[in-house]
Amino acid sequence: MKISALLISLTFLAACAQQPVVERSAITLNSGIPMSEGLKSFKVKHYELHNEIITAEKAIAGSSTLTFEAVKTMSVLELDFDSLFVVDAVSDESGALEYTRDESKIFVALRTQIEAGGTHGVKIAYHGQPHEAVRPPWGGGFQWSTTPSGKPWIATAIQGEGCDLWWPCVDHPQGEPESMDLYFTVDPGDDPFFHKARPKRFIKIDRWLVPVQYCPFKPSTFLVNCQSGQVGKQ
Repeated sequence: MKISALLISLTFLAACAQQPVVERSAITLNSGIPMSEGLKSFKVKHYELHNEIITAEKAIAGSSTLTFEAVKTMSVLELDFDSLFVVDAVSDESGALEYTRDESKIFVALRTQIEAGGTHGVKIAYHGQPHEAVRPPWGGGFQWSTTPSGKPWIATAIQGEGCDLWWPCVDHPQGEPESMDLYFTVDPGDDPFFHKARPKRFIKIDRWLVPVQYCPFKPSTFLVNCQSGQVGKQ
């Protein structure tokens, strides 16, 4: 019997697939550099990440909504984000927001100045082909592979390079959110199953949208992991 499964967990993933090396920004590939003043101006309360996994194109599309609390007065929201992605729209609850980008960051002009202690939410819609892992987990990114039967197998390994290879974020150990919600849309085949890290059990679903809540514990963005593929007897 073949079982199709979506595995989404906060676990360590090791694999040996190798991909061509692509030159990336040193800032994007290094999560250990000191935080900029812009990143220090707020703390992350919550991420809500929605992704469609487009296997045939080795691409993802969706959005990331960040809820943050200002540590000091701020008028610009700075986030780390890989320039491989195309930004489709940036908005808050009142509508579209202006933004600029460079090779490793996105800068969002807030609608109004946020005073220290104030909270706000910003949604960034984006799509693109994420950086492919060279030698995961030492060379991280997305992995696009197949099972012995030829079915797609997708996984992520961002322990070294950090969350900006995947979504707009604060790519630093001090940038952990208080909570995080993840939603993935995949094509799990004829018999979709959903595996949740806590509790460890399989839950059958009848749609492609697979929600996972990582609440209320404080997740490390370096260990957020998406795996999609066929497991069990091939």
